[in-house]
Amino acid sequence: MSLEIKLCDCYNVKKEDDFLKEKELIETIRKITDRGNNAEVKKAADGSLVVYEVKKQKHIISA
Repeated sequence: MSLEIKLCDCYNVKKEDDFLKEKELIETIRKITDRGNNAEVKKAADGSLVVYEVKKQKHIISA
């Protein structure tokens, strides 16, 4: 599966740097999900996006 970034006339044209950052963000998410974990994306105080790797474990306790 490949990532395609397309420009549309109805949106503001972004700088090439922005596209590279978005591509890096998607690649990071893919690496995390390929390992079987979940990825969370949050906005930092400075406006940048931060990706967190979340690994959930299920523990069953028998009564």
